[in-house]
Amino acid sequence: MHRPSRNTVTARLADETVVLDYTKGLDSNASDLYQKGKEIGEKAKRAREALEESRAELAKLEKGINKAKLLAAGKAQPTKQFWFERYKWFITPQGRLVIAGKDAHTNDNIVKKHLKEKDVYAHADVHGAPSVILKDGIAASEQELRDACHFAIAQSKAWVAALAEGGAFWVYPDQVSKTPNPGEFVPRGAFIIRGKRNYEYHLPIELVIGETYYQGSRKVMCGPHSCFENCDRYIVIRPGKGKAGRKTNEVAKRFQVPEEEISRILPPGDFDIVREVWPAEDAQEE
Repeated sequence: MHRPSRNTVTARLADETVVLDYTKGLDSNASDLYQKGKEIGEKAKRAREALEESRAELAKLEKGINKAKLLAAGKAQPTKQFWFERYKWFITPQGRLVIAGKDAHTNDNIVKKHLKEKDVYAHADVHGAPSVILKDGIAASEQELRDACHFAIAQSKAWVAALAEGGAFWVYPDQVSKTPNPGEFVPRGAFIIRGKRNYEYHLPIELVIGETYYQGSRKVMCGPHSCFENCDRYIVIRPGKGKAGRKTNEVAKRFQVPEEEISRILPPGDFDIVREVWPAEDAQEE
């Protein structure tokens, strides 16, 4: 093909198509072709190097993603969190929520914010015992009222003292007051109880850690034994001595949740595992 405007002619030599400048000699055209071929070769080399770098970077990213997936698969995933988990808590078999303070601040907070007209308040005559609220407690069964009292004594310093059993009481919301009698002082986290106290006695200083479901979400909770009668996997604990941290980690692994989810539901002090109820096939897999 002849292109006078460019002083070129296209020719086919040995099955190759080449563009020649007819104003130049053969050697000059050959030199031009060589230079163009060299430039194309350099571009191809750079393209290959860039491709290899991209492949290496992609392989590195894939390796990192796979590693992250493996770590995530081996790491216990947290369960859905609810507002009441800022306190100690459990759910009765009838679905009623029970919450308890963790310290003086939350004891005050729990009564001021969450004790309503239809609830029931439970407490134990033990220093450091939490304020406990059984939501919709007015309609609760006798067992639920006893369980709320059980929780009050088990989450108190009676656990630290390793008592075998204890007593607690429940009252109505209008019996709970922060206003002291003349000459009295009410410290932070404490309340004045007026009127009849409904006592529950011989409450074992023992709790159960097991699975439950709340609003469709799986949770691991710590509460009285009656809450786990229909549960096929739970662990019974009592006050104990030793390394509570190691035991907490073991319990967390059993239920496949982060250790902090177990530590924040436990009673104060150390504990011993006295009995386990667990499906045989799950135990064999472990």
